[in-house]
Amino acid sequence: MPAETANTLAARIAILIRDRNYVHLWVAMFLSSVGSGLLLMSLSLVVLDRSGSVLTASLVFVMPWIGALLLMPVLSRLTRLFSPIGLLILADLAAAAAAMATGFAFEFALPLAFLFLLPRAMADSTGRVSRFRALKRLIAPAKLEVGSSLFNTCTYLGAGSGLLLAPLLTSLPMPLIAGIDAGTFLLSAAIYANVRRHHAARAKPQRREDAPAPERTSWNAITAAIREHRLIPLLVVAGLATGTSQTFLTVGREVIPLRVFDLGAPGVQLFLAAALCGLVCGPLFVSRYLQAGAWLPQRPSMWLTAAAAAGVLSATIGTALAALAMFAVLAFLFETTYTLIQNRLVVRVPEDQVAHVILTRNVVQLTALACAVPAFGAAVDRWGFLASGLVLMGTTLAVGAILDGSLMLSSVRHERES
Repeated sequence: MPAETANTLAARIAILIRDRNYVHLWVAMFLSSVGSGLLLMSLSLVVLDRSGSVLTASLVFVMPWIGALLLMPVLSRLTRLFSPIGLLILADLAAAAAAMATGFAFEFALPLAFLFLLPRAMADSTGRVSRFRALKRLIAPAKLEVGSSLFNTCTYLGAGSGLLLAPLLTSLPMPLIAGIDAGTFLLSAAIYANVRRHHAARAKPQRREDAPAPERTSWNAITAAIREHRLIPLLVVAGLATGTSQTFLTVGREVIPLRVFDLGAPGVQLFLAAALCGLVCGPLFVSRYLQAGAWLPQRPSMWLTAAAAAGVLSATIGTALAALAMFAVLAFLFETTYTLIQNRLVVRVPEDQVAHVILTRNVVQLTALACAVPAFGAAVDRWGFLASGLVLMGTTLAVGAILDGSLMLSSVRHERES
């Protein structure tokens, strides 16, 4: 294939589509994401309707993040004990069982349903980390950057489809909705079982006697990779982006249409659709315009600052249509930031360290979300969405601008020194 053709986004996607392993990973990830979005959004809408509390409804999404955090110390060991495909199958089977338990527990007591969201989240988190290990192991290096971007598109297409279906299905019994979620995990486990477990061609396979000791592939390897590849700024931006922009999206997709504009369930679907469009377009934009050597700036902090500005406008604009448009722009800019960070981690970090570094990023992001979402929900309950959203995104705008300026100056100094 000529070089100029291979550099087009369509050509790179066409190469990935012909890769059987990648298609299997993508489809399985899509299916499980549909079920996850459907179950969590249905729970959140029902809880918001029954309790009237934004804080309580936000806990539906916070509990899975807490479950994922609790698993982090064990997950690093699991990734060393099992192959990525084997771990994906086990994780999806466990997630299916936990999803069914969540649905039936909801019929008895809400706190019990929240409790069963923890093991479901642990299994789901195991699958998410294992997918990137599988991607790194099974996909050729030349396909990694685009493949990583399209993984994000897959997640949001799947989760967004589930989120859009949720307002239509909230009248169904929760065990039935949980059964749909469990069914998607079972289907994805069956797909993973058909993945061909060969390694992608690498420059030179490492001999067993030359392999690093297990201790070097744990925390020492993480800190070494972070220092070597200067990943601390990326992790800071990742935490700031998820703790602010994703928090705003998580709470705003229900509160803006229901509380601010009184649009009811159709309004929730509109804002979910707007966010989905932005989230799906973000990775495609990165794949097309923000690859290495592109003329557009590739600093994640700059795109985070732009996302914060869109969030400020979304919180302050007085018409539903304009707020809808800004909400889509915010989702697009947030996902652009997130995909840039993810691609740098997946491409830069060696295979034996990528799972650990992704885990570190997940800890940063999940901690930020677990703290920020309930705090923002409580603020909305007390002071309203307009004031709370303006403070959250206005602060992010200021911090993001300062961070971007400092990173830009640091880059200039590094170039002069070298």
